[in-house]
Formats: sequence, C-alpha cells, structure tokens
Amino acid sequence: PTQREKRKYATLFKRVDWDGDGFVTGVEASDLLSRSRLDRQTLGLAWEHADADNDGKLNFREFVTLVHLVTCALRGAHIPPPRAG
Repeated sequence: PTQREKRKYATLFKRVDWDGDGFVTGVEASDLLSRSRLDRQTLGLAWEHADADNDGKLNFREFVTLVHLVTCALRGAHIPPPRAG
C-alpha cells in the first residue's frame, strides 16, 4: 500500500478498534467487512492471510494486510488459500 493508503488505514484502524487496545478482533471488524459485500469465504481467506500469528486479532500491520486484501478482492483479484505450515 502507498503512504496515503496507510494513513487512511490508520484512521480506519482507530475507528474500528472500539476498545482502543491496539488490536482489531473479528467482532470489531465484522461491520467493516460486511460492508464490502464480499462472500464469507473470501473474507475468511483475507482474515487468515492477515492474522499472521493466528491469535484471532489483528495488530495495525495485520489490519493493513486485511484491508489491502479486501480492496484487491473488490477490484477482482483472487485471494488464494494460505499455505499450510
């Protein structure tokens, strides 16, 4: 993502991180993700790729990955399944 996109993502992160703990949970992200109107499978794949440490919540860097993948999917890109291991 460009620097401009990262600034936009930072603003979005602060808005989505309701409790201000520095992480975005699936519950916190659900409204944002549902507005994309992408199917659940695509959103699930994006989340799996973004949640690099598999802790069920996203730090800012992981959140940027999620939003970027969702944006790419909205533009027609295919999100492949994550590699095992």
